[in-house]
Amino acid sequence: PLGPNHAAAAEAVETAIPRGPSATAGGRVRHFWIQSATHVVVDVRFDESCVWPRKGEREAIVSVVRPRATVLQVALGEGSGGGRAREQYKLLLYLHDLVVPAESEVRLSFRRVRLVLKKQGAQRWPTVEKRSDGQEG
Repeated sequence: PLGPNHAAAAEAVETAIPRGPSATAGGRVRHFWIQSATHVVVDVRFDESCVWPRKGEREAIVSVVRPRATVLQVALGEGSGGGRAREQYKLLLYLHDLVVPAESEVRLSFRRVRLVLKKQGAQRWPTVEKRSDGQEG
């Protein structure tokens, strides 16, 4: 599970992220997606050059799932004792179709975040993301 302050952090992330392209952390992070009839799965993987948050730092990983969009933010690098500012990785996806947030989940493992999004309808998506101009892409 995510940290105890996750709801407040998620609200702050959701309001702070501007509309625009997703961050890629200099090519050190990649994401891909797969789907079934009922779910879309977005898999985000961080390469070995990314300093992953420690086990007790669950607040460093924040996700927000809404019916039309999902946001993921990960604070990479040393925590407050490291002396350096953390690099913020943000992924913002405007989804092709609606998902059910209450039936979606976030799974964490070392250098990987998997967003399992429950589709509202059982149709095939041609792509995971809808561009801001309404086109698929």
